[in-house]
Amino acid sequence: MSKSSRVPVAILLLENDPLDAELSFRKLESSGLSFSITRVGSEDDFKREVRENNHDIVLGAYQLPNWTGMDALRWLRSSGSSVPFILVTGSLGEDLAAQCIEEGATDYIMKDKMERLPIAVTRALEDATKRAEGAQTKRDLGHSERDLSQSERDLSQSERNLSQSERDLSQSKRDLSQSRRDLSQSERDLSQSERDLSQSERDLSQSERDLNLSERDLTMSEQQYASIVEGAPYGIFRADDSGRILMVNPALTKMLGYESDAELLNLNIETDVFIDPKERSAILEKVDGQKFARHPEVKWRHRKGHTLIVCLDGRWIEAKSGGTPIYEAFAEDVTEQRVMQQQFLQAQKMEIMGRLAGGVAHDFNNLLMIIRGCAELLEYHKGNPQKVGGYIKQIDEATSMAASVVQQLMAFSRKQVAEKRSLDFNAVLRDLRTLLPRLLGEDIQIVVTPGPSLECVSADRAQIEQIILNLAVNARDAMPSGGRLDLATSNVC
Repeated sequence: MSKSSRVPVAILLLENDPLDAELSFRKLESSGLSFSITRVGSEDDFKREVRENNHDIVLGAYQLPNWTGMDALRWLRSSGSSVPFILVTGSLGEDLAAQCIEEGATDYIMKDKMERLPIAVTRALEDATKRAEGAQTKRDLGHSERDLSQSERDLSQSERNLSQSERDLSQSKRDLSQSRRDLSQSERDLSQSERDLSQSERDLSQSERDLNLSERDLTMSEQQYASIVEGAPYGIFRADDSGRILMVNPALTKMLGYESDAELLNLNIETDVFIDPKERSAILEKVDGQKFARHPEVKWRHRKGHTLIVCLDGRWIEAKSGGTPIYEAFAEDVTEQRVMQQQFLQAQKMEIMGRLAGGVAHDFNNLLMIIRGCAELLEYHKGNPQKVGGYIKQIDEATSMAASVVQQLMAFSRKQVAEKRSLDFNAVLRDLRTLLPRLLGEDIQIVVTPGPSLECVSADRAQIEQIILNLAVNARDAMPSGGRLDLATSNVC
């Protein structure tokens, strides 16, 4: 008999250690045994599971927090249950092993000999079946003895009934004549029934044709659904609460760089796909029932190791047979779009840099003229220490101003990774105040009105500066003949 055709063995596993539980699961699975397993790790969970559900066999760990496998065995037998119980332990002396068997344990397995587990489970189930068949045989024998006694009493009664039957025979002859008359009527009724049966057969034939048509429609619907999923341009997947991937489509397999769907089905989406598992936890907390909802962009790990930026639209769907809910989602790879967006923003920044270059060059030329003039005056007044000190101070101030302009220009043009931090918008505007006149020209009046007690915001400074400069350039383009640009900040309730 194949594994898929056998009735699965219902196993209750009392084990608080996930690793030991996984070991038991793998040993049973490798044996080819068809089974379903329910794991509990505490006294309360064990008792509740026994009361609420039926199990073919119990596997109990000997050592548990605040409880032992022997305690579980004693409670199980005291509750009247005869289900087979196998004790799983790391070490067990001969005296303790004998005590376990005396108190009702079917068998015991040492953790260093877990290869015996499938054999012990099979043997325990066969012994339980034989005991049940023996008990049933005893009950059937008792019933047979009672039936024999009843048969003897019935025989005596039958003899008495024979006399009565002879008297009834005479009456039966009289009834026979009436029956013949009734038979004639029955034959007429049978003829009508045959006609009714013929009509029923025609109706059944029509019903079969309708059923075949419905089955063809259902098959076509399933094929259309499969075609949509298989041919979808977006990745589609389903995963349980623990992250185990249950279903994927070819688009998702291709997106993550795998050769086949089977490779993905062996992965855990939380630990193997999400670069930061906390992103998945945050998404699941925000999912609202069975409505599809778009989540913030997340980072996934490609098979070759590089990062993918993905947009998810997901929802919860109910699992079959009352299992845990399943998360279903559509995934769109937006990595290329985000790279192009960053390149576009950098291009915008460089365009603004070109506009700033003219103004900066003019200011820088003025500063060079100051430095050059002071240098010539130093040569002329080199015998006057007081004037020499004044000229040196002017040269120092001019070079400091030039360095500040160059540093500000370089900081703005540098391509940096976005990094959110606490920003004071008033400080950002104050720093940009020196750049804006060079960018917009002398015919644009710039008025900056900083708001009082302004709250800080969490944002990337370079992106905020880019936004303000883009808005300023758009405003200047809207005022070709010059005008006034007002920049103000305030708290928004």
